[in-house]
Amino acid sequence: MRAPAILSFRSASTAVALATAVFAFSPQLPAQPVPAGPKVPDLIQPLVSRNLKVTVDTTGAPECQAWAERAKEMVQVWHPVVSAYLDAPLNPGEKKVHLVFKEMNGVAATSKDVITISAGWVKSHPEDLGMVLHELVHVIQDYPTTQSVWLIEGIADYIRFWMAEPEGQPKRFNRAKENYRNGYRTTGAFLAWIEKQYQTPIIRDANAALRRGTYKDALFEEKTGKNLNALWTEFMDSTEKPAAEPKRPI
Repeated sequence: MRAPAILSFRSASTAVALATAVFAFSPQLPAQPVPAGPKVPDLIQPLVSRNLKVTVDTTGAPECQAWAERAKEMVQVWHPVVSAYLDAPLNPGEKKVHLVFKEMNGVAATSKDVITISAGWVKSHPEDLGMVLHELVHVIQDYPTTQSVWLIEGIADYIRFWMAEPEGQPKRFNRAKENYRNGYRTTGAFLAWIEKQYQTPIIRDANAALRRGTYKDALFEEKTGKNLNALWTEFMDSTEKPAAEPKRPI
């Protein structure tokens, strides 16, 4: 049965529940460049923001125009889903995302609703559409202050690698070098493990606290009964394979 064309959410939590239910139907980011961008499945169509305006500026890198159109389509698909999952404020005003392509150091950067993307990176890594999704999460997060950057980056990579690009999830960790405060994929993996191990929506809880400007590390202990350092030790123990038993002589 085809989903209705428009759904009206009575609350942000209702949108979160629906978004969570349809994640399995969300298009995963293509591993190889393709002429057309991801299409919006019928089940997700009701979530597409009617008032979302995505613009593209490739004047500084016209050779990126085709790739930029794919990035635009990806933003149109994922913006409403990520907004629902992160309980973004619902308002009747127009939502905007501006994608700017130009030569720059680094990969990409986000300021408010503007995502600036390195033309050089796009040309050398045409398969990396997922980095735009990571930056899109930052647009939607829009937290009141820059706080706990490690957690903000970890949430962004959790959405990228645990909802869109599962093949990019890290498989091994170096206990001597890595820490939950490293951010990005390391923190994303840590958050995913906590949610599964302790059956608690720690990402949504942390996101809500960050959005209110009240986040404290004590939140993790409140939700799991263990502080961050204890949780990290447990996580690292869980990722290390036990030593193989010596073979017995026949």
